[in-house]
Amino acid sequence: MKHLQLIVMKEAPSDGTIGAVSRREALNAELAFGAATQSSQSASQASKQLPIAEREAALSRFVEDSWLAEHPDGGGLTLGPRSLLELGGYLCSLPDIPESAARLLQTRVA
Repeated sequence: MKHLQLIVMKEAPSDGTIGAVSRREALNAELAFGAATQSSQSASQASKQLPIAEREAALSRFVEDSWLAEHPDGGGLTLGPRSLLELGGYLCSLPDIPESAARLLQTRVA
């Protein structure tokens, strides 16, 4: 979920696409696996202990499962169609979302 929030919190570029994060940013983000069964603090601690190879594998899996997608300009990762379809309403409701990103998201999930 942290990856999706990072992308949504980016200012949307003027080309009409949703923002993106670099692979490095995504790899350094918390991967809170098992958050539903663990407290958020223990999930955060567990995610920081994941080896880089496991983080890279997780990112690849997020892309394969359409949660994330390669940004059209090759500039990193952006929201995938599955994120927009299944979590669009939630992403639009995040506090402090940049106005440009909120407008763009609303047109994608409407």
